[in-house]
Amino acid sequence: MKKQAIEFTQFNLKMYLLTLSVEELVENTYVNVFNSETGEGYQRPVDPNHYKKITKYFQNEETPILPPTILTAIDDTKITYESNNLTIGDKLRLVDGQHRIEGFKHLKKVAYERYVELKDMEMPVTVMAIETNKEIHEVNTFIDINSKGKKVSTDLAIRLRDSLRDQIQLYRTKNDLIESIATKTALFLNTYSNVSIWYDSIKVSPEVKGKIISINAFCRSLFPIIDEILDAKGIDFIQINRETLELLVDEISNYVNLIWQVVEDRWTECFNKYTPRFNKSYNLQKGTGTYSIHLLMSQCLVECQGNVENSLELFKATLEKSSVKSSDWITGGIFSGFSSQSGFKYIAEQIKK
Repeated sequence: MKKQAIEFTQFNLKMYLLTLSVEELVENTYVNVFNSETGEGYQRPVDPNHYKKITKYFQNEETPILPPTILTAIDDTKITYESNNLTIGDKLRLVDGQHRIEGFKHLKKVAYERYVELKDMEMPVTVMAIETNKEIHEVNTFIDINSKGKKVSTDLAIRLRDSLRDQIQLYRTKNDLIESIATKTALFLNTYSNVSIWYDSIKVSPEVKGKIISINAFCRSLFPIIDEILDAKGIDFIQINRETLELLVDEISNYVNLIWQVVEDRWTECFNKYTPRFNKSYNLQKGTGTYSIHLLMSQCLVECQGNVENSLELFKATLEKSSVKSSDWITGGIFSGFSSQSGFKYIAEQIKK
């Protein structure tokens, strides 16, 4: 497929702006869906409810105008660019816009005549040229798009990004390192630490059902704790090596287990006796409770200047004198609805009373 295109660059990432017809997009794109057996891919399967609504729009709207750009990616070895012409030698991966394309595919099945009317309509398309071992840029773009303004799960992409960082040891910022530690900690507690109250409790992929919290929410709740520990240890995110990273994950996993042993001792009724230990009748291991507990723990770390042992003692003493009861954590109870940072801060302050 050869198309006229405009080449541009953002932070050394080459991209191309062009137009493709609806039919060209239908025939030459695919979604890089997560494969639980191989661990490859980073997107959930397209949502039938979503794309069927789009199909109805195409059927019922006389002139369906679709100006937003379809964002795609392809390995840079599969394209050539010369004299403003881009030659594409493989299918494009859909990064953003997959439900629009799936809506056209479904339209072709259920209303072929209408599809024929629309198949030559041109759509604006951006193609990202992804270099070997630089797939993280594609995944970062997907996460950035879908975590800012759109309610699309990025759990799978976050796992893949951590795997890619392992391969190339790429930490652009301190926050990259914090996220990597949080992801590894969550996966360890959920999968390998069968003595942990979090064992078999975290939703780590789309096919997993009936868990208490998503890996995305659990990881983000750990950020303040990990941030304080890194500061206390004076660890440089640029120079960190694999051995130090593994030691940090072990230490923080153990620390989180100790935190939640204290929590279980204080509000025993909120937990089950057998694996999985969570009790969905209570908010304590849902986002509301997890964020609030970890925020309180990070405050203890600050007060103890990053000393882990002292912070645990302070945390335990805080919970022992707290007036908060197990019944306060009941789903639909007084702590329900506090799903923002200000809400988590409020709950942490209530626990201190």
